[in-house]
Formats: sequence, C-alpha cells, structure tokens
Amino acid sequence: MISWSGNDKHKKYIPPGSEPQWILKNDFFSNIRKQLEIETRQGRLVIVAAIFTCSFFVLTLRLLDLMIINESSISSQKVESVNKFLKLSRSDIQDRNGWAIATTIPTIHLYANPSLITDSEVVVNSLKNIFPNLDEMRLYKRLNSDKKFVYLKRHVTPQEQIKINNLGIPGLDYEITEKRVYPYGNLFSHVIGTTDTDNKGTAGIEAYFDKKLTSGVTPLSLSLDLGVQDTVHEILSNAFKTYNTIGAVSIVLDVNTSEIISLVSLPDFDPSISINPDDKRKFNRATFGRYEMGSTFKLFTIAMAMERNLISLETMLDATQPLNISGREIDDFYPKRKWLSVSEVLMFSSNIGAVQVANMVGSDNQRMFLEKIGLLSALELEIPEIGRPDYPQRWSLSNAATISYGHGIAVTPLHVVSAVSSLVNGGYYIRPTFLKREYIPKDEFKRVMSSDSSIKMRYLMHLVVKSGSGKGANLPEYSVGGKTGSADKPEKGGYNKDKLITSFVGVFPIHNPRYVIFVLLDEPKPQDKKNNHRTSGWNAVPTAKEMISRIAPILGIYPDNNQSDNQELSEFIRAGLNRGIQLGATDAIE
Repeated sequence: MISWSGNDKHKKYIPPGSEPQWILKNDFFSNIRKQLEIETRQGRLVIVAAIFTCSFFVLTLRLLDLMIINESSISSQKVESVNKFLKLSRSDIQDRNGWAIATTIPTIHLYANPSLITDSEVVVNSLKNIFPNLDEMRLYKRLNSDKKFVYLKRHVTPQEQIKINNLGIPGLDYEITEKRVYPYGNLFSHVIGTTDTDNKGTAGIEAYFDKKLTSGVTPLSLSLDLGVQDTVHEILSNAFKTYNTIGAVSIVLDVNTSEIISLVSLPDFDPSISINPDDKRKFNRATFGRYEMGSTFKLFTIAMAMERNLISLETMLDATQPLNISGREIDDFYPKRKWLSVSEVLMFSSNIGAVQVANMVGSDNQRMFLEKIGLLSALELEIPEIGRPDYPQRWSLSNAATISYGHGIAVTPLHVVSAVSSLVNGGYYIRPTFLKREYIPKDEFKRVMSSDSSIKMRYLMHLVVKSGSGKGANLPEYSVGGKTGSADKPEKGGYNKDKLITSFVGVFPIHNPRYVIFVLLDEPKPQDKKNNHRTSGWNAVPTAKEMISRIAPILGIYPDNNQSDNQELSEFIRAGLNRGIQLGATDAIE
C-alpha cells in the first residue's frame, strides 16, 4: 500500500512496511466506514424493494378484482377503499358496466445523486446490461452533472429492481410514485386520451376531467360499452386494411339518451406509450375531423321540407335532366332521367331531387333547420378535441343547392350521428355525451321536429335499406334503416374525383329506434382493380352491416320476428308497406 503523510501541499512518501500505526488504523476504519456505507445503501434498497413488492402484490389483487372477478355490480365503495389503501392520486375511468379502462398503479423510478457516484462509466455499463435501450451518452452526462437528483429510468419493474440492487452501487436510489395504465391498450385511445409523466391529463377524457380525476377516488363512469367497442374496433380495423384507407371512423349512439356507446377513430395509438403530439395517429377523426359528408345530408333536406309540409311521400320531382345552378351543372351519380317521388329521391340518392326540395325550403329556412339540429356549431362534449363545422358565411342559392346533398359544408362524424338521432327518436335533439346518464337534464334536449315527421323519416330510411342504395345493410333478423353517402374530397379549390369519403348512417331497429350507427372510410380503394367500386355501397355499407349483426345481441336487441315486427311498426309505416310500394333500385348502389 502506498501511503502519504502531511497535508496536501507537503506530502511525504512512506515506504511500504514502515507506516506508523495510526495511519494503518485510519485506513482500517476508513475501509470499515466504506463497507458500512455500502451495506446501509443496500439495506435501503432492500427495504424499498420490499415495499414495492408488497404494493405489486396488492396491485395484482386489485387488477384481478377489476378485470377478472369484476361483475357489472362493482361498487364505488370497494374501489374507493382500494384507492385509499394504495393512496393513489388519480381515479379510475370505467365503461358503463364498471370495467376499468384506465387505472393507476404504484411504480418506482430509478434516480441517482451524481455527487455520490464515484465511477460513472461503471454505472453506465452496469445499467446498460439491465436496460439495453438506454442512451449511454445521455446517461453519462446526467451522472456527471452538478445536480443532486437526476432520473435514470422511469417505471422500473420488480425484476429490474432486483438486478439493480445486486449491483450494490452507492448513489442509486428509488422514487416511489404512480403510473397511469390502460388495460385495453389502444381500444379507447381517442376517447380516454393521455396523461404526461406527472400523471396530468393532456388529451381526451383525461384532460377534460383532470381536476375531477385528481380530486377524488370515485371512478368516472363513461357511456362506452367495452364489448361493443371491442367488436366495432375489430370490424373497422379489418375494413381499414381491406379497403386500404387512410382513415376510418365508427360511432354507435343511443338515440333515446344520446349516450355514445362506441367511438373508434383509425389509425389509433396506445395511450400508455409516449408519442409525438403531432403524430397523425393522435388525430381524432370522429370528433375533430371535418368532412363533406355527401348524400347523408339528403336526410336533413327531406326532413326540413317534411316538417314544413312542403312535400309528402308522393310528391313528384323532375329528374329527367341535370340542373344548372349559378352556372354549375348538378347531376345524379346514377341518373334515372325520369320523374321521382320523394321516396325515390332518397332511395336513388338523387342530387337533382334534393336541390329541388332545398329550393322549396329556401336558403334561410335551410340554414335555420341545420342550426336547430346542431350541424352549424361545435358540439358540447367532454373532450377537448372538438371540430367546428365549416360552412359558407354567405348562404347563397348555389350554396344552398350543394349543401342539400352534402357538399360545401364540412362537419364531424359525431355531428351527423347526433343530428340523425333527432330525426328518428321522435324529433328531439339531445346533447351527445361520453358520460353514463341516469337522466337527461332539461337544458340538454329540445324538440326540433314533430313526431309525425320523425315517423316518416324512419319509413324513408327503411326503404333505402330495404330496396335502395343501402340495401347492402339489409338484415333478415333485424329491421334497419339508413342512408349512404359518397363525396369527392375537396382539393385545391375544387374536388378530386379519384379520392372519396364514403359513409353509411344506419338506425336499428328502425321500427322502434334504439341506436344510430355510423361508418366512414377515408379514401377507400376498390378490391377488384378491374372495376372502380369505391362508393359506400361497396365498403361502408357492408362494414356497418357486419357491425349491426354482431353488436345487436350485445346490446340486448333480439332478432325480429316477422309477425311481432308488423305489430310493432307504427301505423304510418304499416300503411306504407301495406300499399305494396315497389321502389326497388337494384342497379343503384351508391
């Protein structure tokens, strides 16, 4: 051993074997102190590991309770007691049946006190063996900083913690904290949203209810249904791939309460994994994306004229030739070149007929009706990602004409779903919500249409699916009504006919409406390259059909019996069907 005597400025070399006894004693006690320091720190790490392991076992029991043993009758008191025991600072988010779709678990972060690190290279190499993806240069800079506290790795697992403890490196320690987890990954991503590293909400429900979620332990119950969401997500994901789209949307809404039962926007993301805020996967197409919807708007055009008694089902409209409005020619996608009844205008999806109906209503009344059913203002919803409709400030004759068939106005998919709900639920506009409703506040619903007009619209939508452009959604076991929509995408002051937005809005069961379903595909490609079958009848309609057939049993809707179906149909609908109206559109698949 090389020994030195004296102060730093006057050190003297002492040959080996001739050290004074007091120097040997100092070295001996110095070694003892170092050994005790290492053992003390290892002891602290063991204690922290024990605490975390206990928390981990409690967490495991909690997740079992929430995800396996959980039944629809989970009580708030149980969840509250668990949260209090774990002292978690953020409440759970549940679906309508009590399943936890966002929860908080205890976790630990690895940190270092650089002033206690004697060899940063050894620490870097040692941690690199445990965490292969760590940035070595960044870690080295942190360990050589002047700070007393630097994070090295967030959310360390129990297995990783054991390996760190075995290193026995002084200067490393743990911070016991929390982590927000999402048991179902990307299934609810655009609704639930995200939190940051400090567990603060940054998007979706997490952001909107951030204060509520951090101020109590009572779970937040949403209107979403886990089973329906999972099924719809699976079917829409398949359509997204099958039709090679750049985006897709699906929504299921309860027409009587306006509770959103399911909402999917693709592409989506896993909220537990941090991604760039500008990543396109974070864009919520269902509530923030605005689209020119095309022919689904014809429902609103017919409804506003029905409500003013300007037309009846038998009113005939001249569709023998294109219209010229302000120098612009308006024609049908599948022209019939004949007079069409109002029923046929919807069934054949006639632009010519829709424009004539809009002319009867007048531009001022058209705008007033669309405003009344919520299509001209941003929705009041419990997430920040809300799109405001885009429409002309000056409502000219030509604007009124194109808006009648869904061009020249852009709204979100949820706008369409909410508005269609008011057409079929008896004539009431009810504010849509992501929260589970026990009742509807008086200031959140209003009558926008008579019940008689609502019945007529249900009848017309049923004909569209039974024999018209939406016949691809017809199901023998369920009565379905709906409307197709195919719209060229606006581009550089005009429209790109090679890029389409296709959609289908459906209602089931149509004789006693319970749910509205909506499917939108952004730029679907034809499956067969030999033809150009890209319109909604070839993609959005069959997608919606599969969704209805699979989610109806989940929602408690039993297959129709022909006899009971006829008994439940309203007098108006029965009268129309009994007249034997044959308005088939076998060649019109829009």
